[in-house]
Amino acid sequence: MDIRRAFSIAWLAFGLLALLLSANALGHPGGLDRNGCHTNRKTGDYHCHRGAPAAPRYVDTPRSSFAPGSAR
Repeated sequence: MDIRRAFSIAWLAFGLLALLLSANALGHPGGLDRNGCHTNRKTGDYHCHRGAPAAPRYVDTPRSSFAPGSAR
């Protein structure tokens, strides 16, 4: 193999490696809060990348039909 061909193959391998590694840098999640959301600096819009945060769950507690302090 001559030196020019070896040099070309080395540059091609370097270029492919650089391309593969840069794809991870371009797709990083950035500064997300605990809900996976952030505010867009340009528009001021708040949006989520991991889906919308779950709505809080409320548990209904049984209510007594008697007033507090009354005898049963």
